[in-house]
Amino acid sequence: MEPPPFEPVTVAEAYQHLRWDTELEGSPPAEVYPLEALVARNIATARAYVEQVTRRALVQQTCKLVLSSFPATRRLFSSRWGGDEQWIMRPWMIELRRPPFQSLVSVQYLDTNEVLQTLDPANYYVDSESSLVAQLWFRDTFDTSIATDARNDAVRITWVAGYTPEGSPPTTQADYAATIPLGIKDAILLQMQLLSDRFDPKERADIERVRDHLLASYTIHTF
Repeated sequence: MEPPPFEPVTVAEAYQHLRWDTELEGSPPAEVYPLEALVARNIATARAYVEQVTRRALVQQTCKLVLSSFPATRRLFSSRWGGDEQWIMRPWMIELRRPPFQSLVSVQYLDTNEVLQTLDPANYYVDSESSLVAQLWFRDTFDTSIATDARNDAVRITWVAGYTPEGSPPTTQADYAATIPLGIKDAILLQMQLLSDRFDPKERADIERVRDHLLASYTIHTF
């Protein structure tokens, strides 16, 4: 997985939330954040925590799934006019986790000669409408045995996830963070605060309770 280009909240927003004082330096004077590196690191840690809890991707990012083979399932087949029943192998689907899903980049595989190939889109489609978690479905005409069975990284699926940024193309932190829900941003700020300040046990428990309440409606429980 490639990390997001920006964080959902800025150091300036974190300082405002923490009610920490900034300093003025230079000529003309500019606002300086004395503990900027520490706060920036805590923001990244807090964002990763929120992504782990909610099972979502927040700022637009590239995700990659590596598998040992294309998924397949055994199905019982018989002719509508009777005749012998037989078990046949049919391709199955793969969940593209860490929603929201934006777009599929590629489905690649190592063939039986271990040469990397890109699968023709005619062999699959992505269902991102009927479920919160997008599903990559392979068509029944697709031969799942085309990938080598000699390597654990035979199949490689790449897609873009995260809340769709503003801008065409997006270039700034504000562009990438614009569509992330405010409740998620507030939860990140609370988690960052827990990492940056000291609290007695009751104060910490109260902040954690508010953070968890904010994240409850965004948490995915389907996988």
